[in-house]
Amino acid sequence: MDNPPPGTRIVEPGALAPGCTGASVTGANRTQGDEFAALAHMIAAQSLAAWHSKHPDYSAQPVCDVATGYFMLEQHPLALRWYQLVLAMEPAPPQVAASAYLNLAAIHTRADQPLLAQQCREQAYRRQRVFIEQTGKPVRRLLLCEGSGSSNVPLDTLLGTGLNTRIKYVLDFAAEAEDLALPDYDLVFNAIGDPDISPALQQRLKGFEARCQRPLLNRPEEVERTQRQHLPPRLNGIPGVVMPPCIRLDAAPATKEALRQRIQQSGIAFPVLFRPWASHGGKDMVRCDDLDSLWNVAGQAGDGSYVKAFHDFRSADGYFRKYRMIFIDGEPYPYHLAISSHWMVHYFSADMAGQPEKQAEEMRFLQDPATSLGEPAGHRARARAAICRHRFQCAGRWARTRLRGQCHDADPPGTRRRAAAGQEPLRHHACAFVQLIRGQHSARRMYPGVHPPDQEMQRARPACQLHQIAIHSSA
Repeated sequence: MDNPPPGTRIVEPGALAPGCTGASVTGANRTQGDEFAALAHMIAAQSLAAWHSKHPDYSAQPVCDVATGYFMLEQHPLALRWYQLVLAMEPAPPQVAASAYLNLAAIHTRADQPLLAQQCREQAYRRQRVFIEQTGKPVRRLLLCEGSGSSNVPLDTLLGTGLNTRIKYVLDFAAEAEDLALPDYDLVFNAIGDPDISPALQQRLKGFEARCQRPLLNRPEEVERTQRQHLPPRLNGIPGVVMPPCIRLDAAPATKEALRQRIQQSGIAFPVLFRPWASHGGKDMVRCDDLDSLWNVAGQAGDGSYVKAFHDFRSADGYFRKYRMIFIDGEPYPYHLAISSHWMVHYFSADMAGQPEKQAEEMRFLQDPATSLGEPAGHRARARAAICRHRFQCAGRWARTRLRGQCHDADPPGTRRRAAAGQEPLRHHACAFVQLIRGQHSARRMYPGVHPPDQEMQRARPACQLHQIAIHSSA
């Protein structure tokens, strides 16, 4: 194995059960009633025997399957050890090693070890860039352009594998020549929804789009327009809408005075919210009440950051509320409501699951968002028209989840509960998105195997289809 990430200890094949044979360990586990462990050690004994004897039928896949079994049972220490064993059994096929590294990345993510997780992902994507997923009898083949980090739109709910063959393509590790060797596909969805991705990945994505001969949804130039500093001038002026001003700092300010002047020129008053680029879920976001506290964080920022005026959006009962909506082809759908006593509102930190009265209010919002928001119909229509006119896209905010035994990253706490609370609305979201995909699939079939004329291509590649927004209510 070449260059494992630091901290990824590789277990020697003979160290699985020191002093024990596979049969003795299997028998001991069976005696203790652990049938899974008994089966696991039997598989390991057979695979290791074949590996040591260089048997032509040797495969590391059975050991990787055992590791994935422990992983799916959330027995991560055992899964970690078994994945390490897989990587020690040279030469593990690239696909097997990639699967092991991706699940190791998930384990490190859940253990709050982001650097190790990223290093494992990089090891995986050096070995494999294309991942094909399907179940049932798919009717279309979707190419999903992704990045290697956590900047991707979570599509499991919207694009299941029952009707879609999903071809995931990790662009930032793929050479341009690999674009020409991809499996056949009907249309493309740009799953890189974070507008703050690296310039190199931006250029790679745009280059792929220029060469792509299929309809493409969620175009990268439109995603770029969702950077935080662009939103206030586009939505302010809509009745009932308040968008605090925001500026983007491309680098740490040289001096405190330079920072003061930039804030003053932007018309932003304290308190403010500071957050680094590509930071989501409140990670590293800080409220600063004066210039000194802002300088303490902005002056140390290695890369770029955002500074936004803080707006107190507490309701009359003292709670902060965040309503999240998903727009699909210009139509709004409710996603969730989080109610918190803290200004940084997240579903998983607001104790939504433990308070029935909050859950009941959220359910009323999911079932009848217009009544819950209490906006006049004309305001809602103008807001929707403005959003659609400015073509906001879907910015991916959560990490991907496990697929066919491979887990890229973990869901943040509470997302499964949130999905359960809004199960019926989520079905509507999925249905709407499927209708959108069907329309683009039909456009693709108009030009089987050929590059349509530019005018027709533009008609088959709408600039605006999917985005999500969070509404902070101060009613």
